Amino acid sequence: MAYQRTERVVERLQSNEQALLTAAQELFAKQGYHGTTIKQIANRAGFAVGTFYLYFENKEELFIRLLNELFNRLIEEVRESRQGKVDPIAKLTASMDKAVEIFAQEEELSRILLLQSTGANARFSERLAELHGALAILVKEDLSEALDMGIIDMDKESLSTAAKALVGTFYENILGWLRGREPESLIDILPILTRYNLRGLGISNPDKYLSLGGN
Repeated sequence: MAYQRTERVVERLQSNEQALLTAAQELFAKQGYHGTTIKQIANRAGFAVGTFYLYFENKEELFIRLLNELFNRLIEEVRESRQGKVDPIAKLTASMDKAVEIFAQEEELSRILLLQSTGANARFSERLAELHGALAILVKEDLSEALDMGIIDMDKESLSTAAKALVGTFYENILGWLRGREPESLIDILPILTRYNLRGLGISNPDKYLSLGGN
């Protein structure tokens, strides 16, 4: 007879896995990725080292899991923030608002994943590039729709560049905040970033979209 996991066993396994993820996040925040060992993660979670390997192949896999959790939450909530909005520029501003909000809420995790992962591992860099790309695709879709509706005026060939540039302005400000509180508050600079980017797109009245986007 094949072994079947009971609901209680599944809950325990999930709890143990989450304990390891939480322990790793706390240690990465204090000691950095390279300065943290698997033994330290297991001990902090209250397990023997062998238990770690029941859930993760290595430290890299655990780190990718943390990166994926932030990535998936970001994309899911950004998509939710866009629902019900007809104006493409309103969808765009809602997307950026939600992305900044999540990074601000998950400051410790964002610092670990956006700062420590850069250059630490090729897989980490690739996953971050995928995140940037996914956001840029959403922005490009909005810009393309805005162009078709006559809201903005630019060459279709410029849409990809404009989308990447817009995502880049937000990303650089997020990095500055994580590195040294510059700007001091991410949420407070959202209207500034929104106005700056919308004016760059040729929107003459960007304040109209501050409330539509959720600022």
